[in-house]
Amino acid sequence: MTACKDSQATSGKKAVSATLAGVLAVGLVPAVALADEAVEVTEEDGITELTATIGQEFNGGTISKINLNGTVQATPSKIEITVGTTGLNVAPTQLTSKTTGATLDLLNADGTLKTGLALLYKGGSITAAGQADCPTDAGNYTVQVTGTGNYAGLTSAPLSFSIVSKSLQGATLYEVKTSDPNDVSDTTFNFTGSAQTFGVALGGAPLDLTPSAGDATVTYRNAAGNAVVAPEDAGSYIAVVSGANDYAGSEVQIPFTIGTFNLAAADIKLGAVELPGTGDAAAKVVSINGVPVDSAPADTLKTLLEFSYPVVPTKIGSYTTTVSAVDAEKDNIVGAKTLSYDVVTSTGAVFKYKGAALANTPIDLSAGQSFDLSKLEVFDGTGTQLTSDQYTVTVTDADGRTASVADLNRAGTWNLTVTVNAAAMNYALGGSETVTVNVSNGTVAEADMFVSYKGVTSNEFDELYTGQNMLADVAVKVVAGDKALVEGVDYKVAYTNSKGEAVTEFVDAGTYKVAITSDTWNIATTSGANVCEFTISPIEIKGADVRPADIKTIVTQKGDSTTPDTIEIGIAYTGSAITPTFEYKTSEKDAEGNPIFAKLPADTYEITKIVDAGGTDVDAIVDAGTYTVTLTQNAEQDNYTWAAPINVNVTVIKGGMFLDVPTDAWYAEPISKIAAKGIMNGYAGSKFFGPNDTMIRGMVACSFFNMAGGAERYPNNWENGEGGFVTPFDDVASTMYYAQAIAWAADAKVMNGIGGTSGFDPNGAITREQLVAVICNYAKKSGEDVSSDVADLDKFPDAGSVSGWAKDVVAWGVSKGIIGNGGTLNPQGQATRAEVAAMIANYLDL
Repeated sequence: MTACKDSQATSGKKAVSATLAGVLAVGLVPAVALADEAVEVTEEDGITELTATIGQEFNGGTISKINLNGTVQATPSKIEITVGTTGLNVAPTQLTSKTTGATLDLLNADGTLKTGLALLYKGGSITAAGQADCPTDAGNYTVQVTGTGNYAGLTSAPLSFSIVSKSLQGATLYEVKTSDPNDVSDTTFNFTGSAQTFGVALGGAPLDLTPSAGDATVTYRNAAGNAVVAPEDAGSYIAVVSGANDYAGSEVQIPFTIGTFNLAAADIKLGAVELPGTGDAAAKVVSINGVPVDSAPADTLKTLLEFSYPVVPTKIGSYTTTVSAVDAEKDNIVGAKTLSYDVVTSTGAVFKYKGAALANTPIDLSAGQSFDLSKLEVFDGTGTQLTSDQYTVTVTDADGRTASVADLNRAGTWNLTVTVNAAAMNYALGGSETVTVNVSNGTVAEADMFVSYKGVTSNEFDELYTGQNMLADVAVKVVAGDKALVEGVDYKVAYTNSKGEAVTEFVDAGTYKVAITSDTWNIATTSGANVCEFTISPIEIKGADVRPADIKTIVTQKGDSTTPDTIEIGIAYTGSAITPTFEYKTSEKDAEGNPIFAKLPADTYEITKIVDAGGTDVDAIVDAGTYTVTLTQNAEQDNYTWAAPINVNVTVIKGGMFLDVPTDAWYAEPISKIAAKGIMNGYAGSKFFGPNDTMIRGMVACSFFNMAGGAERYPNNWENGEGGFVTPFDDVASTMYYAQAIAWAADAKVMNGIGGTSGFDPNGAITREQLVAVICNYAKKSGEDVSSDVADLDKFPDAGSVSGWAKDVVAWGVSKGIIGNGGTLNPQGQATRAEVAAMIANYLDL
């Protein structure tokens, strides 16, 4: 598009003549006033008429029909589609002319776009100038119809639509079962003695909680609102589920409770004890709720229990003991239970499988292996084999739930317990053996596990601290032969810090681990092959690279002089104690090759000493002057490090060119720089600038006249021979201070008069969009490219307030950083003198 021009052609419509267009003003009808290219005209009854093409007829037209997800329909007033919708698509099929009301079908009979037409999608995740295909990621977008050939000059009005993330509403928390990761039925949680593993389900199916690649992440808070890494103790909690990827932007809070462990309802099995009985059944706990005591969490839970004995056994037989919680765990474990245990002559039963001692047994289903119960044998101390009625066999899964012997031939981790029936042996023999049977679908070799960071695969990484979550760029892939395994189904990934604690982020300096495990595949673990170490090193700060962060460049003057003679760099004086902040030079450079500075976080250092310019220690920085500040590293942080205290010079600036421009005001720096270049001055050469006063059009002309060289370049131009200057406007007195500037502005076509009049309105206000138009005119006269893309305005909430004639101009101003830097445009607002100074400074890149 071409900025500074708004020549719109519509079939059958009358247009103003070129002569009239030349005198229309920036102030009232600037669209035509800014046009500098003539349009082709034909004469009809003495009235100028524009010749229109199809492209011109439908240029700026509205999209009146669309193909929405496969259905052609009239364009809805609001289009909002959920990510992942089948056939997701927003494709215009009809335009309506904004001038004639005529419609234009965009499709051929076969549903394809007509030759010369194209769709252009912008916004959201689209980082380039646009794309031809409808996006599918969440975000706010626009689509426009553009034309070439027979449709040359056609660009439709943008149609806005949103692709919204999936919602997490209705999500539930469940206890993850290692034996069946897809089982989301257990939503009741009780104290186990160890941190529990929670999953999040939606619609009866588990969500993927893999960092960066999953559907969501979960953090926890206790009843006091404090963060908890992994809830363990009985009590009330809240799980905060934050959506990612397709669920990005959605968040739910799920209250949940971890109940107490009720001993009265617990299934605790004790092993046999040999005579002489000494009341040591606690050491003979076999399992708790089906989980062997040599497996978490039963092994931890056992240590939280205490046993009492009514009698000390003196002969073989069956006895009882009462189990309760140790005092420190009364809030987590409640109740008590009386348990039976056997006292036998010998606990020396021998358990064998396939002729060898019964041990943890790996079974590889891919190799045709299986567990054969007929190969299980139990013997007494003399070598006599017990019959099947003299011992029992039980099987539980990894979570302690009852299983069967048949499950020993299904992929997973199983607990096999063989227990001698002491009563059947007349208490002459007792004992039990619990082993783990790991049944795998196959073996994953060391070379088949891949951990990558930003696309690079390794078994260890060493990165420099950035403050960003590096785990977001960590990816894990596991294969078995030509089969790609699925995380959460075939294998699990644990992310831990140097303390072994589970984490969801790799941010702070330290060592982290990415560990791959599986209950259904045999994972190679030799020499830690399944563990990738991720180290984040602290940033080493060098004293010479540190400087104050809140520095300003301010032009000052001395005495009553009106000529700026000093440029100072430092922190603006406020009259109160100043706490400076600091930044350090990074190893990165910008596009021009200049070093990039980053903020040094305040919690990384302490200011331990401040010395003024005279060498005196002071408690605070207040008055103007230069101070030496000593920074000592905060020992409690690990992300930044430096060898010795760092001394940094901090300069406080007091004063400025104008008494009514505080040095800490947002506009102090641009006003100082503009005034230093002589583009704008104080009132009548005074030390008052009037930063918040409305800028009048005569002043605007003066500013740009000064920028173009002013009276030094045009000393006698436009003089009338009577001590004044000639302008083409009736309302500009030739002797006024702005007369020569207005004469120049009109001659250079940087500013024009008020449309339909012979006046300039020199004392009238100028709006912000009009000011951008003047800057655009000046830039164009200077030979600069002022092309723009009006779609750049879509990101501003008040883009609709931009006048039709000014859209190209304001879009150019946005692209140059002249306007919109605060997130809004305020195009109709009257420009203040401070805003004029800032916008000119932005244009000149001062």
